[in-house]
Amino acid sequence: MLVHGVFANNYNYMKSGIHLRQVINKLNAIDFNNSKDKQIFGEIYETFLGELQSAGTLGEFYTPRAITELLAELTDPKPGEKVLDPACGTGGYLTAALEHLKVKATKTIWYYQHQLPEGYKAYSKTRPIQLSEFDEVKKWWKKREESEIAWKVDIKRIKESGYNLDIKNPHQPEEEKQHTAAELLEMLHKSFAKGDELLATIRKEIQ
Repeated sequence: MLVHGVFANNYNYMKSGIHLRQVINKLNAIDFNNSKDKQIFGEIYETFLGELQSAGTLGEFYTPRAITELLAELTDPKPGEKVLDPACGTGGYLTAALEHLKVKATKTIWYYQHQLPEGYKAYSKTRPIQLSEFDEVKKWWKKREESEIAWKVDIKRIKESGYNLDIKNPHQPEEEKQHTAAELLEMLHKSFAKGDELLATIRKEIQ
């Protein structure tokens, strides 16, 4: 009865099955693990909410994005602090606070190369990774410094690479590529072909 009462005067329903399918397709395209997509979804809901005839009278309100972004800038939340929005609704304030932290806080990205335990070549179901192996990482994290297994990268470089986070350890030489027998034969064939071309050129020159 409560739900019926809330939506009693709402006549916003979709008669066309085609239009409903189009809406569903748009919703399926949203990545709910992406903060920007989640914010867009919130805006879609707020737009729908704003068009409800009964929204204002039933206490359903939303805050414009400009206001949430302004408050995030003025309160200036910092890493480690807590953000409280008791009536978060679509999470406008929380999203703005998160975006504010991402823009301001992320200047460099740290990398730490985890070392396999002695005698291990790889982890497996019978030899899984253990929490105790991260004790050294915990100590390092509190006072981060670069070393042979730790390095940092400027956020500008990350952006220029299209946010590719696969960055090799600059303190260690690159491993030599191991070629298969087929690859070695192909390389040898190309080398002989170049040699034959060079000999043919020399023959033409001396004739």
